[in-house]
Amino acid sequence: MLRWRTRMLGLALLCLGAAVLVKPFIDESAGAGPAAAMLATQGLLVAAVIVAFAQSVPARLLRVDAADVVWGVLIGCSLVLVLGWLVAMTGDTGFPALADAAVGWSPVTLVSVAGGAVVSPLAEEFFFRGVVLVALYRVLHRWDRRDPALLSVAVTSLLYAAFVWTASPPLVMGVTQALLGVVCSSLVMATGRIWGAVTVHLCFGALYAALQIVGAVWG
Repeated sequence: MLRWRTRMLGLALLCLGAAVLVKPFIDESAGAGPAAAMLATQGLLVAAVIVAFAQSVPARLLRVDAADVVWGVLIGCSLVLVLGWLVAMTGDTGFPALADAAVGWSPVTLVSVAGGAVVSPLAEEFFFRGVVLVALYRVLHRWDRRDPALLSVAVTSLLYAAFVWTASPPLVMGVTQALLGVVCSSLVMATGRIWGAVTVHLCFGALYAALQIVGAVWG
């Protein structure tokens, strides 16, 4: 059995590395696009989550609290406003573009939008905040670090930002995604529950997808 410490963290990082390595090959494959790459990379993250949760589920992690949902919606909306403000500072006043806009409203486009709004937030939160953050915290706590929570939040947020830092404009999205990672990780560390972070990410992803659709229709 894999304990929620070094071996579990190693497995998670192995899956993360595999996802990073697989994505370029899928992007370059004939007929494959962002939707295919997203499904493949998120599938590797989900596989790590399934293995981890099959061993055991950390206490309170999946406990539901209505306050988590309320705060998640408020924070998710606020992060979208922050993204809009950062984009405006670059001089770009347009809507975010769809990755598959060139193929029109095809099933590929719909999968890409739905993936960004629902699939990616769920897979990434359970992987980064549900597995990596918890396992890293337990490893650091075992080593008697003075601030295992702070270091765990920082490392997990950097890993997450590096993993998703592919959108345009890259600097703005990188900063926003890093902020999203810090907020979601901090929520999990503060409450011991994951649903606040999941709600934040789902809200952020849904609003961003809505802006993409508006931009595709009226842009």
